[in-house]
Parts: sequence; C-alpha cells; structure tokens
Amino acid sequence: MIKIRIKNADHEIDIRFPISESELFAKLGEIHAVEGRDAAQSALVTDAL
Repeated sequence: MIKIRIKNADHEIDIRFPISESELFAKLGEIHAVEGRDAAQSALVTDAL
C-alpha cells in the first residue's frame, strides 16, 4: 500500500493506493484540486509513505 498526503491551498487529504479513478477524483474534489477531468490541476504532494 502507498499513502500520500496532498495539499491544495489550505486543504489536505491522505490518499491510499491502489484507488479507483472515480474515488481519486472524489478525494481530490474534497480539497478543490480538480475542476474536471480535462482542466489543469493544481495540487502538491506533501508526503509519501
């Protein structure tokens, strides 16, 4: 298992892989890191364990 912490502005989440594409987009949506699948993304991985 791989676990990463992603930060976007003042929001952070942990994501564990493997993860489905739909679950990943849902998690990234929680921190407003995605606007749509074709939009430019802006997020920073702050830690990988």
